[in-house]
Amino acid sequence: MRTGATAIVLVCLGLRAGAWAQPVDPPTGPAVDTPEGRRAFHHLSRHYEKLAPCPDCDESVRALDSEDEATRLRAVEFVQALLVQAAADEAHWRSGNTRDHCYYPRPESMAREFRESLAHRLFHDAHGPGALGPVTWLLRHERTPKAQVDAWRVLRQVQTSEASDLIRELLSPPHPNQEVLIGAVEETAARSLREALPHVIALVTHHRSAVREAARRAAGRLGAEKIRDFRPEEALSPWLASELARIRAMVRAPIPEEAEWCRFEPGPEKDIRGRSRTPEPFSGWLLANKGGRLLIVDDVGEERRIPAGTVAVRPGTFAEEVSRFLHPAPRPDVSGPGYRWSPGFAGPNSELSMILIAAWAEGWGARTEAMALILPRLDEGKDDRELHETVRMQLGMRYLYRMFDEFSLRRDYGAAIAIGRHLSNSHFDGFLHQDVARELAGQLANRSGDFTSLTLPAPDAWAEIRTKLDRPGQIRYLADRLRLVHARYSFGFGGGTLNAPQFVEPPAELGPEPIPTGGTAVINPFTELEALALEPADLPILARLLDGDDFLPAYSGEHPRGWDPTLHRVREAIGELLNDVAGKKIYFASEYARLGPTARRERMNRLREWCQVHADLTWEEIRVEAMKEATTPWVVLDAAEALMKRGSAAGAPVLIRRWNDFPGKQGDILSRLYRMNAPESVPEARRKWVFADDPSARFWGGMILLRDSSGADATAVETLKSLLREDPEGKFRRESFDALFDTGREECRLLACGVVEAPRFACLFDEDDRRMRKMFEAGRPEALEFLLAALDDAGPSNASMYDPEAPEGHESVELEVRDCTAQTVSAWRGSAYDEWASPEVRTAKIEELKEWLKSEASRARGGR
Repeated sequence: MRTGATAIVLVCLGLRAGAWAQPVDPPTGPAVDTPEGRRAFHHLSRHYEKLAPCPDCDESVRALDSEDEATRLRAVEFVQALLVQAAADEAHWRSGNTRDHCYYPRPESMAREFRESLAHRLFHDAHGPGALGPVTWLLRHERTPKAQVDAWRVLRQVQTSEASDLIRELLSPPHPNQEVLIGAVEETAARSLREALPHVIALVTHHRSAVREAARRAAGRLGAEKIRDFRPEEALSPWLASELARIRAMVRAPIPEEAEWCRFEPGPEKDIRGRSRTPEPFSGWLLANKGGRLLIVDDVGEERRIPAGTVAVRPGTFAEEVSRFLHPAPRPDVSGPGYRWSPGFAGPNSELSMILIAAWAEGWGARTEAMALILPRLDEGKDDRELHETVRMQLGMRYLYRMFDEFSLRRDYGAAIAIGRHLSNSHFDGFLHQDVARELAGQLANRSGDFTSLTLPAPDAWAEIRTKLDRPGQIRYLADRLRLVHARYSFGFGGGTLNAPQFVEPPAELGPEPIPTGGTAVINPFTELEALALEPADLPILARLLDGDDFLPAYSGEHPRGWDPTLHRVREAIGELLNDVAGKKIYFASEYARLGPTARRERMNRLREWCQVHADLTWEEIRVEAMKEATTPWVVLDAAEALMKRGSAAGAPVLIRRWNDFPGKQGDILSRLYRMNAPESVPEARRKWVFADDPSARFWGGMILLRDSSGADATAVETLKSLLREDPEGKFRRESFDALFDTGREECRLLACGVVEAPRFACLFDEDDRRMRKMFEAGRPEALEFLLAALDDAGPSNASMYDPEAPEGHESVELEVRDCTAQTVSAWRGSAYDEWASPEVRTAKIEELKEWLKSEASRARGGR
């Protein structure tokens, strides 16, 4: 009883395998080309844009129970068209799918959320036969368990022969959703559908215990005379055997018949601190022993090559694995992605290991052991399809990170291509990052010149090369080599992660540190591009380079802590340079990645036009324009900061005009004006800012007046005095210290020295150290009093010293406040303070420092 709409959605769902592939251009027309289909298309367009409620949808759901046949049929067609269109939109990214914060099992999708919401509306507002069409679609094609359950709740309320036919359909083949299947079994008995008794009896051997119990009860109510006892081997249905075979095929290394299942017990090894540790034992297949190295496929499907002398090997059995999972030895609690409390073995990767071992056991004829492992796992899930999806995600992520490491750390393009091709096969269809693996493998097949014919020159060689190139030529030369830049475990490009040193040797050969040393140094083209001090005139050149889709050997996300790795591209690095020149974000990498080809081209064309128009501006002019047009305070503040670094006050008029445009950021804007030392800010400070409601704005207004008058302005002093009196965090006291102290006026210096009363003021911090020394050298009694008290303070300082060479258990020492103060005072004196010394020695040293402070304070007061 598939309708035309249902048939159409099968085409859409056929795209689901690549639904998270590179975004494609969304269809410009509806998935169902009927009046109601076109109406659904336009309705969902508005919904995705505004996330607005849907009066038409609510009305149509209620109309499914209408007594008027024409109204009911139109509502059925519209609601089904909504479901079909939403499925197509998810597949084509029209609904704004996102991978941001993407954790198992799937990314967010407004289209999928809409279908869930629609199913919930059906449950609350549709109770008659008119709901059967949408319900049938949801039960046959929807993958979200919640939506399927809501659809089932609607179905069980409909008492028609068509509804009974659909219930029988859910029994054979068994519906993958456990709650739906159990409900269908129970409803079959409640409706006395005796013709469905053979299907119910068949479920007595189902792989889910709850389904088996429901089937036994229902079979008895339907008149079955004798129901045989369940044996676990009977649960190995053709479906389950097929699933386990698919899972075996997902393991990258083929397991030959002569391979031996073994238990491996690694010997002691050194950790990063040079201490001995013993890795945990593991199980797996011993494939070969060649050249003194063991080739192993472990119990989470990864290949290992281990020196034969470092691990003890003993033959194992699948029965031992069952015992290890179901009767584990006590071990500490652990957690992380891919971890779930399964019956028995508690540890990371236990779920993946359990499923893989069950699949291998079944394939090697150990069906009893296979069922002992897999049946408890199946009982945990809500949907049978989770079994394959779990392995696909967890195994896929392991292979993906391995592929990234081969590409990024080892530069073994052949190994990376092999992994990418494995992830591209049909067993991983639907894997979130299959598109990235496929694209990277394709790119690397055409990048054999990387690090051979295309290389990074040594610094001396680059100095000679650049003399032969004009400025555009230098930019292109460096941009062509961006695809060779390695950045290990970068989390975005902020903070200069692409500025890491580059070496001739693959990073894996230079040790585990994120920034290795000791290799043959070469230039970093990203760093060299920044060193060119790119100007607006360079914008058109950079914009032409934005088509670079090449992947960089740099990825964000560190296994095994996250499910959302990002392999960065050349265009992202170029985009960062563009944004830096423009003084604001004109290129958004995440937004660009979600666009289809046509929208992407249009966006790039607009970006290139912007670059061409702004190429004639100066560096200062383009930042001032960014400040004028900014809709967020961060653009204004960042542009002002950049101008100040070049010693320019060109942005001062814009800051004065916009100081009140961003409530909550007025003080930050005025702090930039203060540092610009712009004369035009003084009248505004006297007229408005010292009377502002925002304390931070009043503070910086007072600071501007204070500097202009060298501390003689009574309004400035009174403003600051009132603010410093109520400064719970001590921020204003620290910010104003130098300005007040440097006036030389006693009233101002008294205010400045109040900084010693600021919370957490301590010589431990560099800036507080500087302020204290400035007061002390000026002979201020407040400084001597504070230091002497601190040298007597035996309280904790929340600081510690660490010595990796110390005996185990004595590597660190918690410092007291007096220790930290003694460190500082000793540095002033030019001597040393031993924090590791005995209490008696440290006390004697502190007393010596006190006497020195008193002597120096006396000299400072005497002007010597």
